[in-house]
Amino acid sequence: MNLGANILDLGSACTSPKTAGDQTECDGLFVIEDVAICVKVKGRTIAEPARHGDRSCLANEIKAIFGEGARQARRLEGLIIEDRGLWLEDGPWLDLSNVREVRTIVVGLDYFGPLAVALGDLQAAGMLGAGSLPWIASLHDVDVTSKVIDRPAEFLLYLRRRTDSGVAKHTDPLDAWMYWTEGTSPYEIEKPEFNTHPTARDIVDFLADGRKPGWFRFGADLLGLAGTAQKKLGDFLRQLVDQSNSDDNWHSMVQGYAGLWGYPMLFAGTAPPSHTHDEAVTKLHSSMAAKKHQMKVGRSLGLMLNNQREIVHVIYLNGLPIDDPESDALGEKIGLRPAGGPGQTIPPSARRATRQLRVKRIRKRGR
Repeated sequence: MNLGANILDLGSACTSPKTAGDQTECDGLFVIEDVAICVKVKGRTIAEPARHGDRSCLANEIKAIFGEGARQARRLEGLIIEDRGLWLEDGPWLDLSNVREVRTIVVGLDYFGPLAVALGDLQAAGMLGAGSLPWIASLHDVDVTSKVIDRPAEFLLYLRRRTDSGVAKHTDPLDAWMYWTEGTSPYEIEKPEFNTHPTARDIVDFLADGRKPGWFRFGADLLGLAGTAQKKLGDFLRQLVDQSNSDDNWHSMVQGYAGLWGYPMLFAGTAPPSHTHDEAVTKLHSSMAAKKHQMKVGRSLGLMLNNQREIVHVIYLNGLPIDDPESDALGEKIGLRPAGGPGQTIPPSARRATRQLRVKRIRKRGR
């Protein structure tokens, strides 16, 4: 992959990418539906003086390992987001125009201890440069995290929390457990788990089974909701189907979840006996497309439920918001009400709970 002075010079129309920019490397690139995860491995180990407390040397090591890794990660993010793809080393263009979210991981061979979880402090100290943060981890950290995570969508949610310093403390229980298991903390703490309401968990698992549309990114959105919002979602879905069963008509609902990671919208529609499957799907899709366009949101998920409350169809819309007179006309035709945009105040039901990882007990080692 190439880096140039101007990211936009390296798009798919570039006729000579090798002269437009310098070669750089990405040790791993995972594209999962509309999410890209870049992995950069730093083989450099921390110098001995830094290990023995030389602060000046430690600062230089942090900048060399963490700072350089963060800089390279940001550059890759920019190429994917701005150019919608990358030039591979052997010449071909890798089209990533479907990617809507990019996360990066900088993996080191050394054990970094508390430094790797204090990203907000390191950034505030100017050691990581300006811009988005990668998840900085040792190989050991990656291995431990893989043992804690039960669902792929949980991993994306973990990356979001870890790399957004405003919510990084939500992962404190996991950090404490990791320190206990490796012997650097005297306090025992049982393996933490995501405190997820059964409604959200069941939907996420259903989407992940067979990798239905939106399973990864929107699955993380659902897991990231506060418990009260997850419970209310289940209540609304039950009421929706009950209403449809009582009058044999098509009914729908929509919820928006404003937060740090965008404004995802969840739609649900019924499939009553009075409608064919295709008729119900068409109504749900039209409602989603018009509302998504009206609100200018990045992604929306639609669930169609039969009269036994079973999900029988899934729709995922993640196209970039654009000006579209036809969609405007569709919204007017189906009678959409004017609504506030994604910039509105975050509703209490969508806000994160202070503690999202449940911990069963804590006791000091040896007692």
